[in-house]
Amino acid sequence: MLKAGNFDIIFISKSINDETVSSKYAFTENLHISIPKSNPLSEKQSGVYFSDIDGQPFLVANNLGIWDEIKAKNLPNSKFIKQSMNDLYDVVSASTIPSFSTNVTIPIRSDFDRVNIPILDEEASVTFYAVFLKQNKNKIRNFLNLIK
Repeated sequence: MLKAGNFDIIFISKSINDETVSSKYAFTENLHISIPKSNPLSEKQSGVYFSDIDGQPFLVANNLGIWDEIKAKNLPNSKFIKQSMNDLYDVVSASTIPSFSTNVTIPIRSDFDRVNIPILDEEASVTFYAVFLKQNKNKIRNFLNLIK
């Protein structure tokens, strides 16, 4: 898609550099469990492991890319109740069922009466890179400067 010219920039979880494509570190996203303050796990402010939460149901958005693979691999005994992104925030705010958040989404979900606890496993952290065609570098220069 990038090489076909459909996008000027894409974000993926690996760095790519070849004769036509370049990438730049963009950000690292860290997965958290988002739970009501009344949930017994809320006392574990320093963090939890996937093994601590495996088997619990979770409210999740549809099509979360790499996070879908990570959840499936590390939480094989959990049930994922999928919602559209538009509905997810409403359902989470009205529910006691755990959900997920990340260091990227927490600032926009701060109005929820929930505790966000980091998941400490290495797999709960993903680094993303901005990938672009070298020929378009000048076109996206301002954007690339923003992610420094």
